[in-house]
Amino acid sequence: MDFEQYFPLIRQWLVDHGFQLSSREWASLAWIAIIAAGIIYLGATNSRFRHRLIDLFKATFFSKLVYLWIAYALWIALFILLADYFGYWQPTLTKATLVWSATVEISTLAGFTEVQNLGYFKSAALNLFQAAIIFEYFLGFATFPIWVEFPLQFIIFFFLVAPIIASDYQQRWNLILLGFFILLLLAMVINSVLTVYTATNLDWELILRQISLPVILTLWVLVLVLPLSIYAAYEVVFGKMAILRNKESGLWKAKLGLLLALRHHLKYIREAKKGGAEVTRAARADTVRAAYRETRKLVDE
Repeated sequence: MDFEQYFPLIRQWLVDHGFQLSSREWASLAWIAIIAAGIIYLGATNSRFRHRLIDLFKATFFSKLVYLWIAYALWIALFILLADYFGYWQPTLTKATLVWSATVEISTLAGFTEVQNLGYFKSAALNLFQAAIIFEYFLGFATFPIWVEFPLQFIIFFFLVAPIIASDYQQRWNLILLGFFILLLLAMVINSVLTVYTATNLDWELILRQISLPVILTLWVLVLVLPLSIYAAYEVVFGKMAILRNKESGLWKAKLGLLLALRHHLKYIREAKKGGAEVTRAARADTVRAAYRETRKLVDE
């Protein structure tokens, strides 16, 4: 079979689905390859590092987190189906969707255990929307040649990490960092203006979709974060109830009573995680009604 005849088809499929890489993305891939090679080398030569790496891999992919990744993947797939149904999503956004889902949105999802109350989502949405637009601009539009992008990414990383290491010179580093990023932003804006001025066939509709994609996708992931936060909080509460209860039978009644009393109110579920007197009495209740009544005291206070 002559596989060469399929190369143009594969290349065209990649182009149609947005997989043509910018100079910035090629530079990022090069740095990822260098870091991966370093990790492989350390894993091969340092047994302690290798064991920690294996433990991290097992904890990530061979634990309860697997269910989280499956739910997340299905949630992103549902987003694509709905966005395509309403005419927003198109194949050209495939790469952007995958990249954002595997990077920034993963960090959004990882914060589900830290959510304290429903007010978190409003502030998180605003902050993430702003960051998404800025990062989409930095990552996709105002790119430099590869010979600039490759060292530039290391310089940016250095300026971001250096203030953390040199904590004694935090204020001075912050001023240097501010000056550097102002110059960088100015250079990128000038580069963007020149790109727009010299380009003759810019697809503005696609550009607007690429810029808005991380915003919409962030909102979509935040919708998933809420039930995950509630589930994680209830897991902790139920674990404490099992410890507090003085007998094994009837625990499901205590859990159901508490669940009916707290429902989706994350604020009170977080309060129940402290395992106060109300939770203790609810855990030891013999009926759903009794557990509900004791838990309601926590809500009505």
